[in-house]
Amino acid sequence: MQTESLIDAAALTGRQQAFAFVASHCSVARAQCLREIRESRAYEQLGLTWEDFCTQQAGISRVYAEKIIARLDEFGESYFKLAQLARISPENYRRIADHVHDDAINIEGESPPPIPKNAPPTRTAIRHLCYRIRQAEARSHHSVSELQVRLDAVLDEISRSTQHTLPVDELIALRSISKYAVRRWRKLSKTLHASQPV
Repeated sequence: MQTESLIDAAALTGRQQAFAFVASHCSVARAQCLREIRESRAYEQLGLTWEDFCTQQAGISRVYAEKIIARLDEFGESYFKLAQLARISPENYRRIADHVHDDAINIEGESPPPIPKNAPPTRTAIRHLCYRIRQAEARSHHSVSELQVRLDAVLDEISRSTQHTLPVDELIALRSISKYAVRRWRKLSKTLHASQPV
């Protein structure tokens, strides 16, 4: 459906019938139409602002329209095609994006096409993938208290080694490690203060 005909239909009816037709057939088309209308400022032909067009003609809020367009810009058509089969948040889509190819999700080496009959296995695959990825993220993420325990353990071990007479080469190596650690901590401290001011 061309933008011009969509605008004409909206102008004639004064309602969102044109968008409702597009939305019922393909949310990708709706997203593309919204983006094209916003970028071309075609809504001005109706004497409307972008916000008024969204509410009066598209039947959605401007904020929601912007979200739809942002998802199209970030994820492309694949997100919308997959979302038609299974509800999926942008956050979860980002998690599984590497498993989506040619608009289909990879399920144990196979990529069933995104059609209604494949909706149940697609939903199951998304749940399993998200669960596995969250588990992996949890294993790789350490809380601040865990990091402090590990840091204390390393410092205690180094401190204990200095209580004995060390060979010259080991003493030189420890001094070098100490200077290196101080430099890294100073750099990290600056980064933390710059990125997250309290």
